[in-house]
Amino acid sequence: FNMGVTSLLIGEEDRSIKCFEQALAVAKRKPETNNKNDLLMQLGKLYCRTGKFSKAVTLFESTNLIKEGSSKGLAGDTVLRYLGEAYKGTGKNKKAVTVLQRAIHYNPHDAFSLSMLGELYAVENQGDDIALSLCEQAVELDDVPWMYWYRLAWIRYRLKDYDLALKDVRECSRRNNKSLQTLMLAGKIYAKMGRKRLAAAKYEKVLSLDPAHRKATAELSKIRE
Repeated sequence: FNMGVTSLLIGEEDRSIKCFEQALAVAKRKPETNNKNDLLMQLGKLYCRTGKFSKAVTLFESTNLIKEGSSKGLAGDTVLRYLGEAYKGTGKNKKAVTVLQRAIHYNPHDAFSLSMLGELYAVENQGDDIALSLCEQAVELDDVPWMYWYRLAWIRYRLKDYDLALKDVRECSRRNNKSLQTLMLAGKIYAKMGRKRLAAAKYEKVLSLDPAHRKATAELSKIRE
């Protein structure tokens, strides 16, 4: 466990995962182990962070972590938020919505869950106005993560509120100026506003970072027709 934490602190996520997996295997053979739930949480979070969403779903669903929740020293909303992210990552959006709603029931100020739930409401056509409200709440509670601003900008783009969408996407870029999805969204917003030169510049920036990016190539071709 300690080696896994150390590896995580120095950015060696793959090594950290292996350490936690080994520690969890040992803990399962020793029922008296006290840190089993901590191991499960750390490993589940790492699976989500590294895009191993199927593994995260399997891990969380195969344990009593969700049922036990805070009774074992864990915040119920924390467990649910990562399961929600894992469901979303595996395309199980309806399950993700249900789980994230439960997370917010535990903690109405959970910006992570509010933001992701807002995105899912829009994707699942459960109401863009509700989706917008959830994403607005998220950035009001925590305006640091770039993804919260991205989701807010994307929903405003869907609602054709391009001026505010542009404002939000700029906030997103201030926090992460190399996100390809942010650059693509900025390009689309500029294109809808008729500002083709600026739109083209965003798509060109995407291609400078990823020359094989097909969507950027296609959007740039449309502008230059």
